[in-house]
Amino acid sequence: MIQFKWRSKKHFAGLFLALCGVAAGVGGYDLFKKPDASDNGEPIGASAGYSLRSDQETYGHDAMVELILRPAGDEAREALRKSTSPVTGWVERDGHPVVTVGELEKMRFAFNKETGDWRARWPVPWNALDGDYQLRLATASLPAQAEAIETGSFRVTSRTFESVPAGFGVLTLEGLGSLQRFVGPNGGAPHVGAMAEWAEFIGADAVLIQGAESSGHSKKLSSEFPWQMRPSEPVSALAKACHERGVKLGIYVLSYMVGGPAEFSPDYAYGWHHENGKPIHGLERPVRRGISIRDEKRPADIVKVLDRWSAVDGVDFLGLDYIRPVFGGNELVDDFVNDMPGVQKPQGYDQWSKEQRMSWIARGRYIAPTPALRNEPKFKTTDQWFWYRAHRTAGVVRKIVEGFGNKKPLWAFTLSWQKGWEHGQDPAMMRDAGIDMNGIMLYEADNAQYSGLLRQWNGYTRDAPFNLVVGNTFDWRLHQRTLNPSGPEEMVRRTLAAVDRFQNGRPVRGIFMHDLARGLRGVLGPYPPKEWFLAAGSAMTRVREIHGREPVRVSFTVPSEATPGAPLSGSVALSPGTGDGPVTVQLFSSSDVELSAAAFELTLEAPQADFTFRWKPNDRSPARGNRAFVAARSFRPSRPKEKCAIHMTYVQGHKSSPAVAELSTDANPAPSPDNKK
Repeated sequence: MIQFKWRSKKHFAGLFLALCGVAAGVGGYDLFKKPDASDNGEPIGASAGYSLRSDQETYGHDAMVELILRPAGDEAREALRKSTSPVTGWVERDGHPVVTVGELEKMRFAFNKETGDWRARWPVPWNALDGDYQLRLATASLPAQAEAIETGSFRVTSRTFESVPAGFGVLTLEGLGSLQRFVGPNGGAPHVGAMAEWAEFIGADAVLIQGAESSGHSKKLSSEFPWQMRPSEPVSALAKACHERGVKLGIYVLSYMVGGPAEFSPDYAYGWHHENGKPIHGLERPVRRGISIRDEKRPADIVKVLDRWSAVDGVDFLGLDYIRPVFGGNELVDDFVNDMPGVQKPQGYDQWSKEQRMSWIARGRYIAPTPALRNEPKFKTTDQWFWYRAHRTAGVVRKIVEGFGNKKPLWAFTLSWQKGWEHGQDPAMMRDAGIDMNGIMLYEADNAQYSGLLRQWNGYTRDAPFNLVVGNTFDWRLHQRTLNPSGPEEMVRRTLAAVDRFQNGRPVRGIFMHDLARGLRGVLGPYPPKEWFLAAGSAMTRVREIHGREPVRVSFTVPSEATPGAPLSGSVALSPGTGDGPVTVQLFSSSDVELSAAAFELTLEAPQADFTFRWKPNDRSPARGNRAFVAARSFRPSRPKEKCAIHMTYVQGHKSSPAVAELSTDANPAPSPDNKK
C-alpha cells in the first residue's frame, strides 16, 4: 500500500528558453572580500566601512533576494550619499557573475531613507543550481577613504520533500456533478463507487476529484465561506470503496477561477484579461473570470475549504487547480514595474492610464527563440514578466501552505506551456513553495508542438529534484483525431514520452489521466470508453515497470498485422520473478476482433497460455483506420489490493496479405531509472 507522507517542513509560444547562464569576468572592478563574511544580520566590524549582505541566509527558487549595503556609521553613510557614481553590485557563483532573469547581471543600489542603507533586488534565476552564491560590489562609487568592504553570501536550496511514490497512477474527475451518475467497468446501474471500480480496473493508485469552487450560478455566495462544495457523504462513501481496493482519495478545489454570471460572483478583487486589443475587467466577462492574485483574502478562504475537506473521513490528500493569475493577471503591471529589477518602462509609462499600462504588458509576450535575441528589450521584458507572475503565484502558495499546515499532502495542477511560465507558474517555485505533487497538464498540442514541449522541459529541469506527475486527457480531438496511431495509442505515447524525456536520467515518477467523465462521455471518436481506459491502464503499468514496481510481471505477444478472417496466434506468459499465486488474465479486444478465449489462469506450473484471434472487419473498422486492438489485464485474485497489469497492442488490418511481423510488448521498453536514453 502506498503511504502518503509527503509533507516536508515545509497558446504555445515559441521555442524553449534555456536557463540563464553565467558570463565570464567583470572588467574594471576592484573586489575586496573578507573570508567567512556571510554572517547575515550581525553587526559589522569597526574597521569595515561598508557591509554587503542579503536579507536571508537561504532562499528557495521563488525568492526575490534583497541585497543590503550597510555603512558602518554616519560618516560612511554621508560620504557615500555624496558620491555621484551609481552604486552597483552583482552575484557570483564559483567565481563567475550570474546572469539572472531578464539578462540582468549588475544591479543598481538605491538609498533607503527609512533604514539608512542602500538596497537592490536580485531574482533567483529560473531553476538555479542549488548552492552558495557570493555578493560583490563595484568599488568605483565608494569614497576613496573606505577602509574595507565586508561581503557576504547566501544559499539557494530546493525544498526537501517526500518523493511521489514510484510508478504512481492517478485517475481524476473534474466538476461537481453527482458521483452517483457513473457506471463501473462491468456496467449495471450507476452508483457512487463506480470511480473506485474504474481506478481498480486500470490499476490506479489514487483518484482525485474536484470538491469545491467559488462559482455563483443562481445566487451570490457568502463572503464568510464563498464556496460551492459537493456533499461530503458521497465522498466518504467513494473513499470507502477506494480504500477497500487499495486506492487513495484526493480532493482538489478551484483556487482562482470563478464561473457563472458576474452578479453572483463573491466579493473579491478580480483580475484583468486582454481581449480584442483592450483590457477587460473580470466582472465584465459574462461566463468565467479570475480572482486577482493580488487579493489578500483569497488565500485564507482557500485554507478554509482545504481544512473543511481535510476533516472529511477518507480524504487522503488535497489539491489546487487554477492556482495562478487567471487570464493573464495584467493588473499586476504596476507591481511588476516597481518590484522587478531591471524593467525598462516604455517612454511615457508614468503618464499612461491603468488600462494603457495593462495593454502594454499584455501584448506580444514571447520568449526569445534563440539565445542571441535574449537581450532584445521585448524578450527581456517577457522573461521578467513571466518570472514575476510565477513568483507571485508561489507567494500565494506559501500563504496557503502556511495556513493549511501539515494536515495532508498537497497537489497542484500546472500548465505545461513553457514550463508553466506563460500562465504564471513554475515547477521549481511550486515545489519550494510547498507543493508535494505537481500535476503537469500535457493537453492541447499537436505533434510538432508536443516535441517542442518535451525539449523545453528537458532543457529546463536537468537533473534537479522535482515532484512531477505528468498527465494526459481522454479526448480524441486533443490528439488531432489521429487514426494511426489510434487516439488511445497516441494518448499513451505522449504520456510515456513525457515520463521518459522530461528529465535526463530521471524518469517522472507518476502519471494521471483526466478525467473520468471525459473518458466515459467525452469526445472519444471511434473508440469506446473501455478502450481508452485500457490504454490508460497500460500507461500506468509501463510507468510501474520503468520504476521496478510491477507486482504482476507478464509478457504479451500478438502479431502486429492481420488480414480478414485469418487465424493468428497470441500468447501471455508469466515473467520470472512474478512470485507465487495464480494470475488471472482477462482478454479484451475491439469489436472487430474475435478471440478464442476471454480469460485464463497462469501458475508457476503452467506459466503460459496461447490463444487465437481473427480480425473480422465490421462497419466500425474503416472509421478506426482498420486498426484493431487486443489487451490483456492480469491480476492475482488472492491479493485484492494489488495493482493489475495491463498490456495492450494494436493490430493493423489489411485487405491483402501483408508480411506479418511479431510484436512483443517488451520489444521497445522505456529506459529504467538508471538508464539514460
